[in-house]
Amino acid sequence: MPTVLVVEDYPPCRIAAVRLLQHEGYTVLAAASVQEALDILASAQAVDLVLLDLDLPDGGGQAILDALCSQPARADVPVIIISGSGTCRLAAEAHARLVRQRLVKGQFAGDGLLQAIQRYIAPAIPA
Repeated sequence: MPTVLVVEDYPPCRIAAVRLLQHEGYTVLAAASVQEALDILASAQAVDLVLLDLDLPDGGGQAILDALCSQPARADVPVIIISGSGTCRLAAEAHARLVRQRLVKGQFAGDGLLQAIQRYIAPAIPA
């Protein structure tokens, strides 16, 4: 079963993404901060895709992109940035190899998120 790391500090958005992905059969790891995401990435847990909000309370998501690039086993993990700010484009350009897509908060629904994820990892079998 594919594993998605959801990095989002706003609880309603994080909870909604986690529930949607779990309902679709994905294994979901959730982080509300840069540090939580870095701890997950430093562990041996498999991560097949990262949904990343760049505007986090303890720093920018850029640190998470840098961590992915610095770990050979995770250097090809696809990242979908979900953000409401202009930093989205800059981070995507800086990490073009990892960032596969950018979604703007408030401009997509659950089906759009699932379609984006399924472009890069296999669909899960719903639980």
